[in-house]
Amino acid sequence: MTRIIFINTYPLYSRKILQYDPGKDDFFLFGMGRFIAEESYKRNYPVKFEIWRMDLRITAKMEKEINGIFCRIFPSKEYPILNEFSYDLYRELVKIKNEDNVVLHFMGVHSHQYNLYAFAARNLTIIATHLGGQNPLYKLREEKNKVSYVSYFLEKYFFLRFYDHFVSMSAVEIDYFKKMNKSAVHSPIFGIPNLYLLNIQDRTQCRKSLNLPLDKKIILQIGRANENRGFQWILEILKENNYPNNWEFVFAGIHKEDEYYNELVATGLHITGYSSTKELNLYYNAADVLIYLPNGKMDLNFAGTSYVPIEALACGTPVVATTFHHFPGSEVKEISRIPRTKDDVVPMISSLLSEKVARKYCRAIAIRYFSWDNILEMYMNLYFPSN
Repeated sequence: MTRIIFINTYPLYSRKILQYDPGKDDFFLFGMGRFIAEESYKRNYPVKFEIWRMDLRITAKMEKEINGIFCRIFPSKEYPILNEFSYDLYRELVKIKNEDNVVLHFMGVHSHQYNLYAFAARNLTIIATHLGGQNPLYKLREEKNKVSYVSYFLEKYFFLRFYDHFVSMSAVEIDYFKKMNKSAVHSPIFGIPNLYLLNIQDRTQCRKSLNLPLDKKIILQIGRANENRGFQWILEILKENNYPNNWEFVFAGIHKEDEYYNELVATGLHITGYSSTKELNLYYNAADVLIYLPNGKMDLNFAGTSYVPIEALACGTPVVATTFHHFPGSEVKEISRIPRTKDDVVPMISSLLSEKVARKYCRAIAIRYFSWDNILEMYMNLYFPSN
C-alpha cells in the first residue's frame, strides 16, 4: 500500500495553545495534511497516511498512531537563515529516498528547510501545496536585495528540480511555477471543513437564535479585527456611514487583543468572540451578505480565496470578497462581487442585495469547486499519475 507522508511545521510557538502541547493528540496531528488523510479514509482510498514534522519543544522523537494516521515528530533547533531545522528528520528522509510506493507531500513551499528535506528525499515523488507566502521571484522584484536574489537563484536552478507537482489557489504562484517549467495545478487545496455542519437554514429563525434584528439587512464579517482582514476599510466604511439605514453590520470571531478591537467596540455594533462551526452556521444563515476584505499585496496575490467566504456560500449567503479573483469558476460573478477599492464595497453589497441571488445556487457552486470529493480526486491523480 502506498504511503503518503505529509511534511509540515508548527508555526504557533509564540502562542500558548493547550491542545497542541507535546503529547496531546492534536500535537501529533497538527497540520492541514490531517484533513486530507481523514477525508481520504472516509472514502476508503487504498493509501496509508503519515505526518512527519519537526518541533522545537521536544528533545527526542515522538511517535503515535491516531485513527490510522502514523505521526512522527522530530526534535529541531533554530538556525540562521533556516529558522528551524531537524537533522533527525533529514536523516530519516535520506533513509527512505529509494523506497517504493512512498509519496512525500509538503504542506508549504519556498522554505529553505523544506527544500533541504526535498533534496534528502529527491528520488521520491514529491508534491507541495502552497498555503500562502510569496515566491522568490516576486520577493526579488519587490525587495531587490542580495538575499532574495540568492533565494531565487537556488530555487530556480537547484531545489525545484526535486519537486514533481505544485498545487495552489494563487494564480500568481501558478504562473511562477509554470515559468520554472514545473507541473502546477490551479485548484482549491482543501475541501470545505465540516461541511455537514454548514447548511441552509431558515434566516428568520437563525436571527432569533442570535438575537439579531429581523427587519434589517445583515452584513456579516467573520474573523479577527486586524489589518489582514481589511479592517482599515471596514472602519472607514462605518465612519462614513454612506449606506442605507436598514443595514446592520455584525462581527463574529473578534478578540480583545485584536488590533482594531477598541475602535470596533466603540461603534456599538453586534460583536461576538470565537464561535464554533455550529454557531457560525447560524451567523452565515442570518446574514444577507458576507464581506471579506483583505487588501494587502500579500493577501491579494498569495492567500487564495480563504475559507470564510466559501463557508458562507455553502450556507447560501452571497459574498463581497477582495480575494475572489482566485475563485476557479466563472460562476463567481453570479454569487459574489470583487471590490478593488474601499469605495467599491457599499455599491457591491447593494448590487448583491438587489439581485437576490438564490441561496441554493450559492451552495451548489461552493460545493462544485470546494467539495472534498473533487479535491481528493485531484490529489489522488497526483499521487498516482498513471491511474
